[in-house]
Amino acid sequence: MTTTTTSSGFESMHTALREAAIPFPPVPSGLKDSLQKAQDWLWTTRPQFEALSDIDSYFVEGMVDPETDYFMLGHEGHGVNAWFLYCYYNEGPLTVLIEAPWGGAFTEDSAAKEGIRKRFDLLAQLRDTMRAAQAAGKTLPGRLVIQQSDTSPARWAWATPSEDEVSEVHGDLPGNNALTPALEALSAL
Repeated sequence: MTTTTTSSGFESMHTALREAAIPFPPVPSGLKDSLQKAQDWLWTTRPQFEALSDIDSYFVEGMVDPETDYFMLGHEGHGVNAWFLYCYYNEGPLTVLIEAPWGGAFTEDSAAKEGIRKRFDLLAQLRDTMRAAQAAGKTLPGRLVIQQSDTSPARWAWATPSEDEVSEVHGDLPGNNALTPALEALSAL
C-alpha cells in the first residue's frame, strides 16, 4: 500500500498531460482541489492505495465496498513494453477503471494516444449519462462498475447493494470493450 507524500495537484497533472500530448480525463466534481501528486506520473485523491496495475482489486472494491469518491491517474509498467496509463474514476454510483497501453518500446504513440482519447470520451459520456439519470430520479439497478483493461478481461456490472441479489458481471465482450455496452445499459434506463 502506498501513501501520498507530496502535493502539486491538478495543475501538475494538467501540465504533465499537456506536455505528453495526452488527452485530459474528466475528474469527479469537487475533487480537483484535493488531487495530489503522489510521485512522478501519479496523481490521486486517495490517501492510501494499491498499485494501479492491480486493477482487479479496484474492481472488487467497486463491487463490494467502494471508497468515497476518488480519482487516480498514473503511468506504471515494467520491462520494455508493459507500460500503461491508468485512470480510476469513482463518483457516486459510478466506478470506471481504465488501463490503456502507453509508453512501451513497441507501442505506436499516436495510436496509443487515440485509444486513450476514446476511452476518456466514453468516460465523460458515462459520467454525464449517470448524472442525468440521477437528476431525472431514475432507479439504478446498483452501482455501475466498469473495468476497461488491456491485460485483464474487460468487464462491467451493476453491483447490487443487497446480499440477497447476485451481481451479474458482463465479461467476454466483443473487442474486449466494456465501456460501450455499460454506457448502452445506463442509457437504456
